[in-house]
Amino acid sequence: TMVGTVVGVGFVLVVLFGAQGPGIPFGKGLAGGAAGLFTTFLNSISAFSNIISYIRLFAVGMASLAIAQSFNSMASGLLEGYALPAGILILVIGHGLNLIMALLSVVVHGVRLNLLEFSGQLGMEWTGFTYDPFRETVETSSQTL
Repeated sequence: TMVGTVVGVGFVLVVLFGAQGPGIPFGKGLAGGAAGLFTTFLNSISAFSNIISYIRLFAVGMASLAIAQSFNSMASGLLEGYALPAGILILVIGHGLNLIMALLSVVVHGVRLNLLEFSGQLGMEWTGFTYDPFRETVETSSQTL
């Protein structure tokens, strides 16, 4: 396919010309790019994975739209006569739940994606204190006499 051809040609060009720089002979740059073939391949897979993760965020938004349309269609037949309170109740509760789920999905998916996956592109590592709840700690005081 054309997309596969474009991706393949782009990958070959990145491998061959990725190590070029000022003061580096052209042949040495080509050799350096070819030497980093495996690293370039892994970085390409990582970038593709990140793109798919952002597409997943779009899919979550589209699912929220489908849920909203479902509640609208459920309530549309109930907005006349004696069924009006039931239709309003379906709209309020349904869209309320949908908004709550949308807010949670922004926090869960978006924050995780931006903090954990994108920070890896910046070379950041998330470190902290070791969680060891059963370790016995003894406090000592030193006094100067």
